[in-house]
Amino acid sequence: MEGMVTLEQAEQFDRYLDDFIGKTIFYAKNPHLKPYFYNNVWAKKCPAFTFGKLPLANLWEYAKFYCDDQRKADQIYSKLQDIKLYLVETMNHYYSATVANNAMINFAAESEKMLYRVEMHDHISSFILKYRALWDKFMGCLVFLYYPDYYNDWVNAKSRKRKFKKKFSSGEQVVWDKLDPYISALEEFDDQYRTSEAHQTGRASSFLLFSDKLPYTTDYVTNLLGRHFNPLIDFVNVFGQLLNYIKTHNPEDLNRIYR
Repeated sequence: MEGMVTLEQAEQFDRYLDDFIGKTIFYAKNPHLKPYFYNNVWAKKCPAFTFGKLPLANLWEYAKFYCDDQRKADQIYSKLQDIKLYLVETMNHYYSATVANNAMINFAAESEKMLYRVEMHDHISSFILKYRALWDKFMGCLVFLYYPDYYNDWVNAKSRKRKFKKKFSSGEQVVWDKLDPYISALEEFDDQYRTSEAHQTGRASSFLLFSDKLPYTTDYVTNLLGRHFNPLIDFVNVFGQLLNYIKTHNPEDLNRIYR
Protein backbone atom coordinates (compact mmCIF):
# COMPACT_ATOMS: atom_id res chain seq x y z
CA MET A 1 0.00 0.00 0.00
CA GLU A 2 1.44 3.37 -1.05
CA GLY A 3 0.86 5.17 2.24
CA MET A 4 -2.30 5.14 4.26
CA VAL A 5 -5.60 5.61 2.44
CA THR A 6 -7.83 8.50 3.42
CA LEU A 7 -10.79 8.07 5.75
CA GLU A 8 -13.11 8.73 2.81
CA GLN A 9 -11.43 5.98 0.77
CA ALA A 10 -11.75 3.55 3.69
CA GLU A 11 -15.46 4.34 4.07
CA GLN A 12 -16.08 3.97 0.33
CA PHE A 13 -14.27 0.63 0.21
CA ASP A 14 -16.39 -0.57 3.14
CA ARG A 15 -19.52 0.24 1.17
CA TYR A 16 -18.25 -1.88 -1.72
CA LEU A 17 -17.57 -4.75 0.70
CA ASP A 18 -21.10 -4.36 2.10
CA ASP A 19 -22.55 -4.71 -1.38
CA PHE A 20 -20.29 -7.66 -2.17
CA ILE A 21 -21.35 -9.77 0.81
CA GLY A 22 -24.80 -8.29 1.37
CA LYS A 23 -26.57 -9.85 -1.58
CA THR A 24 -25.10 -13.26 -0.74
CA ILE A 25 -26.24 -13.11 2.89
CA PHE A 26 -29.66 -11.91 1.76
CA TYR A 27 -30.19 -14.87 -0.57
CA ALA A 28 -28.72 -17.31 1.95
CA LYS A 29 -31.25 -16.16 4.54
CA ASN A 30 -34.16 -16.19 2.09
CA PRO A 31 -34.12 -19.72 0.68
CA HIS A 32 -37.52 -19.27 -0.98
CA LEU A 33 -36.00 -16.74 -3.43
CA LYS A 34 -34.42 -17.97 -6.62
CA PRO A 35 -30.72 -17.14 -6.30
CA TYR A 36 -28.79 -14.58 -8.31
CA PHE A 37 -31.79 -12.57 -9.50
CA TYR A 38 -30.49 -9.42 -7.87
CA ASN A 39 -32.07 -6.59 -9.82
CA ASN A 40 -35.62 -6.62 -8.50
CA VAL A 41 -35.12 -7.99 -5.00
CA TRP A 42 -31.64 -7.17 -3.70
CA ALA A 43 -31.64 -3.67 -5.18
CA LYS A 44 -34.44 -2.68 -2.78
CA LYS A 45 -32.51 -3.95 0.26
CA CYS A 46 -29.01 -2.89 -0.77
CA PRO A 47 -29.01 0.75 0.49
CA ALA A 48 -29.96 -0.31 4.03
CA PHE A 49 -27.48 -3.15 4.37
CA THR A 50 -24.30 -2.96 6.40
CA PHE A 51 -22.06 -5.87 7.31
CA GLY A 52 -21.14 -4.16 10.56
CA LYS A 53 -18.05 -6.23 11.40
CA LEU A 54 -14.78 -4.32 11.91
CA PRO A 55 -15.90 -1.08 10.18
CA LEU A 56 -12.99 0.31 8.19
CA ALA A 57 -13.62 3.85 9.46
CA ASN A 58 -13.03 2.59 13.01
CA LEU A 59 -9.93 0.66 11.95
CA TRP A 60 -8.62 3.75 10.14
CA GLU A 61 -9.07 5.89 13.26
CA TYR A 62 -7.41 3.21 15.37
CA ALA A 63 -4.34 3.04 13.14
CA LYS A 64 -4.13 6.80 12.55
CA PHE A 65 -3.97 7.61 16.24
CA TYR A 66 -2.18 4.52 17.50
CA CYS A 67 1.17 6.29 17.70
CA ASP A 68 3.13 9.24 16.29
CA ASP A 69 4.99 7.02 13.83
CA GLN A 70 3.17 7.46 10.50
CA ARG A 71 4.97 4.53 8.92
CA LYS A 72 3.79 2.20 11.68
CA ALA A 73 0.26 3.62 11.42
CA ASP A 74 0.31 2.81 7.68
CA GLN A 75 1.44 -0.75 8.44
CA ILE A 76 -1.25 -1.24 11.08
CA TYR A 77 -4.03 0.00 8.82
CA SER A 78 -2.81 -2.14 5.93
CA LYS A 79 -2.96 -5.23 8.14
CA LEU A 80 -6.39 -4.33 9.51
CA GLN A 81 -7.86 -3.60 6.08
CA ASP A 82 -6.47 -6.92 4.82
CA ILE A 83 -8.18 -8.69 7.73
CA LYS A 84 -11.50 -7.00 6.92
CA LEU A 85 -11.19 -7.98 3.25
CA TYR A 86 -10.40 -11.61 4.06
CA LEU A 87 -13.15 -11.73 6.68
CA VAL A 88 -15.73 -10.60 4.11
CA GLU A 89 -14.44 -12.96 1.42
CA THR A 90 -14.24 -15.90 3.83
CA MET A 91 -17.80 -15.42 5.04
CA ASN A 92 -19.02 -14.79 1.51
CA HIS A 93 -17.74 -18.24 0.46
CA TYR A 94 -19.73 -19.90 3.21
CA TYR A 95 -22.92 -17.94 2.47
CA SER A 96 -22.49 -18.61 -1.25
CA ALA A 97 -22.37 -22.32 -0.49
CA THR A 98 -25.59 -21.90 1.50
CA VAL A 99 -27.26 -20.17 -1.46
CA ALA A 100 -26.25 -23.09 -3.71
CA ASN A 101 -27.52 -25.57 -1.13
CA ASN A 102 -30.89 -23.80 -0.94
CA ALA A 103 -31.13 -23.69 -4.72
CA MET A 104 -30.35 -27.38 -5.05
CA ILE A 105 -33.13 -28.26 -2.60
CA ASN A 106 -35.76 -25.73 -3.67
CA PHE A 107 -35.26 -24.99 -7.35
CA ALA A 108 -32.95 -27.39 -9.16
CA ALA A 109 -34.17 -30.10 -11.50
CA GLU A 110 -32.69 -33.53 -10.85
CA SER A 111 -30.32 -33.09 -13.79
CA GLU A 112 -28.97 -29.82 -12.29
CA LYS A 113 -28.36 -30.93 -8.71
CA MET A 114 -24.78 -32.07 -9.25
CA LEU A 115 -23.94 -28.62 -10.63
CA TYR A 116 -25.06 -27.07 -7.36
CA ARG A 117 -23.12 -29.70 -5.40
CA VAL A 118 -20.00 -28.73 -7.35
CA GLU A 119 -20.70 -25.08 -6.58
CA MET A 120 -21.00 -25.95 -2.89
CA HIS A 121 -17.73 -27.87 -3.04
CA ASP A 122 -16.04 -24.90 -4.72
CA HIS A 123 -17.18 -22.48 -2.04
CA ILE A 124 -16.64 -24.74 0.99
CA SER A 125 -13.13 -25.74 -0.08
CA SER A 126 -12.36 -22.06 -0.79
CA PHE A 127 -13.81 -21.15 2.61
CA ILE A 128 -11.48 -23.64 4.30
CA LEU A 129 -8.34 -22.20 2.68
CA LYS A 130 -9.43 -18.57 3.05
CA TYR A 131 -10.46 -19.11 6.68
CA ARG A 132 -7.00 -20.49 7.49
CA ALA A 133 -5.28 -17.58 5.76
CA LEU A 134 -7.49 -15.17 7.73
CA TRP A 135 -6.27 -16.68 10.99
CA ASP A 136 -2.66 -16.14 9.94
CA LYS A 137 -3.57 -12.48 9.37
CA PHE A 138 -5.23 -12.21 12.78
CA MET A 139 -2.16 -13.74 14.42
CA GLY A 140 0.26 -11.59 12.43
CA CYS A 141 -1.50 -8.37 13.38
CA LEU A 142 -1.55 -9.31 17.06
CA VAL A 143 2.14 -10.25 17.03
CA PHE A 144 2.94 -6.94 15.28
CA LEU A 145 1.10 -4.96 17.97
CA TYR A 146 1.93 -6.96 21.11
CA TYR A 147 5.47 -8.16 20.29
CA PRO A 148 6.81 -6.01 17.41
CA ASP A 149 10.42 -7.15 17.93
CA TYR A 150 9.24 -10.74 17.48
CA TYR A 151 7.32 -10.12 14.26
CA ASN A 152 10.05 -11.05 11.77
CA ASP A 153 10.78 -14.27 13.66
CA TRP A 154 7.07 -15.11 13.52
CA VAL A 155 6.86 -14.39 9.77
CA ASN A 156 9.81 -16.66 9.05
CA ALA A 157 8.71 -19.49 11.36
CA LYS A 158 8.05 -22.93 9.93
CA SER A 159 4.86 -23.11 12.01
CA ARG A 160 3.45 -19.65 12.68
CA LYS A 161 0.59 -21.07 14.72
CA ARG A 162 2.99 -22.90 17.06
CA LYS A 163 5.21 -19.82 17.34
CA PHE A 164 2.19 -17.62 18.10
CA LYS A 165 0.92 -20.00 20.74
CA LYS A 166 4.32 -20.24 22.44
CA LYS A 167 4.72 -16.46 22.62
CA PHE A 168 1.22 -15.53 23.76
CA SER A 169 0.78 -18.42 26.18
CA SER A 170 3.89 -17.24 28.03
CA GLY A 171 2.77 -13.60 28.02
CA GLU A 172 -0.06 -11.84 29.86
CA GLN A 173 -2.49 -14.43 31.17
CA VAL A 174 -5.56 -12.22 30.62
CA VAL A 175 -4.66 -11.94 26.93
CA TRP A 176 -3.95 -15.64 26.51
CA ASP A 177 -7.21 -16.53 28.27
CA LYS A 178 -8.99 -14.68 25.44
CA LEU A 179 -7.01 -16.43 22.71
CA ASP A 180 -6.62 -19.96 24.05
CA PRO A 181 -10.01 -21.43 23.04
CA TYR A 182 -9.74 -20.07 19.50
CA ILE A 183 -6.19 -21.32 18.97
CA SER A 184 -7.25 -24.73 20.27
CA ALA A 185 -10.14 -24.74 17.79
CA LEU A 186 -7.72 -23.69 15.03
CA GLU A 187 -5.55 -26.72 15.79
CA GLU A 188 -8.64 -28.90 15.44
CA PHE A 189 -9.53 -27.14 12.19
CA ASP A 190 -6.10 -27.85 10.72
CA ASP A 191 -6.34 -31.51 11.64
CA GLN A 192 -9.87 -32.03 10.31
CA TYR A 193 -10.15 -29.63 7.38
CA ARG A 194 -7.18 -27.55 6.25
CA THR A 195 -4.45 -30.20 6.02
CA SER A 196 -6.68 -32.52 4.03
CA GLU A 197 -7.91 -29.90 1.56
CA ALA A 198 -4.57 -28.12 1.13
CA HIS A 199 -2.12 -31.01 1.09
CA GLN A 200 -3.97 -34.29 0.61
CA THR A 201 -6.79 -35.68 -1.53
CA GLY A 202 -9.43 -33.74 0.38
CA ARG A 203 -12.49 -34.92 2.29
CA ALA A 204 -14.98 -32.29 1.12
CA SER A 205 -15.89 -34.10 -2.09
CA SER A 206 -17.08 -37.19 -0.20
CA PHE A 207 -19.58 -35.18 1.83
CA LEU A 208 -20.60 -32.49 -0.66
CA LEU A 209 -20.64 -34.39 -3.95
CA PHE A 210 -21.24 -38.06 -3.29
CA SER A 211 -22.93 -38.40 0.09
CA ASP A 212 -26.41 -39.89 0.22
CA LYS A 213 -27.25 -37.16 2.73
CA LEU A 214 -27.91 -33.55 1.83
CA PRO A 215 -24.55 -31.73 2.05
CA TYR A 216 -25.57 -29.47 4.92
CA THR A 217 -26.81 -32.37 7.05
CA THR A 218 -23.43 -34.13 7.05
CA ASP A 219 -21.19 -33.96 10.11
CA TYR A 220 -18.46 -32.51 7.89
CA VAL A 221 -20.44 -29.34 7.22
CA THR A 222 -22.33 -29.03 10.52
CA ASN A 223 -19.06 -29.25 12.48
CA LEU A 224 -17.47 -26.71 10.16
CA LEU A 225 -20.35 -24.35 10.93
CA GLY A 226 -20.61 -24.97 14.67
CA ARG A 227 -16.93 -25.28 15.57
CA HIS A 228 -15.38 -22.78 13.19
CA PHE A 229 -17.69 -20.49 11.22
CA ASN A 230 -19.90 -19.37 14.12
CA PRO A 231 -16.96 -18.86 16.55
CA LEU A 232 -15.35 -16.62 13.94
CA ILE A 233 -18.12 -14.08 14.62
CA ASP A 234 -17.32 -14.26 18.34
CA PHE A 235 -13.63 -13.80 17.67
CA VAL A 236 -14.24 -10.58 15.75
CA ASN A 237 -15.42 -9.08 19.07
CA VAL A 238 -12.45 -10.59 20.91
CA PHE A 239 -10.10 -9.17 18.28
CA GLY A 240 -11.60 -5.71 18.88
CA GLN A 241 -11.02 -6.13 22.61
CA LEU A 242 -7.40 -7.13 22.04
CA LEU A 243 -6.79 -4.19 19.70
CA ASN A 244 -8.01 -1.76 22.33
CA TYR A 245 -6.23 -3.43 25.23
CA ILE A 246 -2.77 -3.15 23.65
CA LYS A 247 -3.44 0.55 23.12
CA THR A 248 -4.96 1.39 26.53
CA HIS A 249 -3.79 -1.44 28.83
CA ASN A 250 -7.16 -1.04 30.50
CA PRO A 251 -8.48 -4.47 31.64
CA GLU A 252 -12.03 -3.22 31.08
CA ASP A 253 -11.33 -3.24 27.34
CA LEU A 254 -11.11 -7.03 27.55
CA ASN A 255 -14.71 -7.19 28.73
CA ARG A 256 -16.39 -4.81 26.28
CA ILE A 257 -18.27 -6.05 23.22
CA TYR A 258 -17.59 -3.99 20.13
CA ARG A 259 -20.17 -3.69 17.36
